[in-house]
Amino acid sequence: MSILRRPKIGVVGGGQIGGIIALLAAQDGIDVGLVDIKGGLAQAKGLDIEQAGYAGSFGSAVEGGDSYENLEGSDIVIITSGLPRKPGQNRDDLLLINAEIIKAVTEQVMKHTKNPVLIYVANPVDAITRLGKEISGLDSNKVIGMAPFLDSSRFAKLLSEKLEVSMKDIVAPVLGGHGDTMVPLVRYTTVGGLPLLEWVRQGKISQDEVDDIVQETRVGGGSLVKLFGKDAPKGHGGSAFNAPAMCAYEMAKAIIKDENRVISVCTSFDGLYGGGDGHGVNIKRGTYVGLPVILGAGGVKRVIDYPLIHEEQTELEASVGAVLNEQNGLYEIESLGLKM
Repeated sequence: MSILRRPKIGVVGGGQIGGIIALLAAQDGIDVGLVDIKGGLAQAKGLDIEQAGYAGSFGSAVEGGDSYENLEGSDIVIITSGLPRKPGQNRDDLLLINAEIIKAVTEQVMKHTKNPVLIYVANPVDAITRLGKEISGLDSNKVIGMAPFLDSSRFAKLLSEKLEVSMKDIVAPVLGGHGDTMVPLVRYTTVGGLPLLEWVRQGKISQDEVDDIVQETRVGGGSLVKLFGKDAPKGHGGSAFNAPAMCAYEMAKAIIKDENRVISVCTSFDGLYGGGDGHGVNIKRGTYVGLPVILGAGGVKRVIDYPLIHEEQTELEASVGAVLNEQNGLYEIESLGLKM
């Protein structure tokens, strides 16, 4: 007689993001292996979440500690390890430090799991996810980054406020790198099923207001860092944590439950993208960049190719160029030992 087991998510990093992911998963009946260099912290958070099960009517196991053995049996591992941004820093400033952290963590994850899907959260996420693919040796559909989903969430929130419409009724795809070059796809954004540009035509929002929202979406992470400032949670550093945790968990849930959700994620692509006029943007093999995908069992099932007009192609081409330069920088860090 076979015994059915609950699905399991591994989480590396027991800070703000990791702790929230563990709670969300446990509430959904998913077991969690939580690992942090501060073993007591991870163990305490796991126990705290398990004790919340009585009030929350769930009985998931949350095994916390400093041993990567806690990850054994995980279908998905969400890697939140890495330093957050501080005021005055941009995402690129974190590349050298976080790359070395991610290399060491990924090697340990692969020693204690079998063919998992890996979801990366740390910045600069496009380069970090590319590094995860190189170190893990997994198929590219099993190695993805969270941030483009977060960018879509920020885009939708700003539109929701302006139009006084629930975010549940907004579709807001974002392409490109996680940073100032990202490309919110205004032409494919819908609110209540209507194209956003139709809301502009009807006078419910001006094109200038849409342009301002696009720009605010691009700098949304930096705005939060400034707001946190010296009031950031102790030991956190002062960057977003609730929204990134929710986005990372929803991605994991889509995979575990085979939901076939359409979500913008950081993924690998090879070839022409967005060939609306017969041309498209040439994305070099192995480049990781934000694109809309179908996310289900096994990870990325398919990249959705939005036909792009010339202006959109130009913006995406610039964004791809920026993230490719950043990702190529990984091969210049001798301690990573990567070969082109």
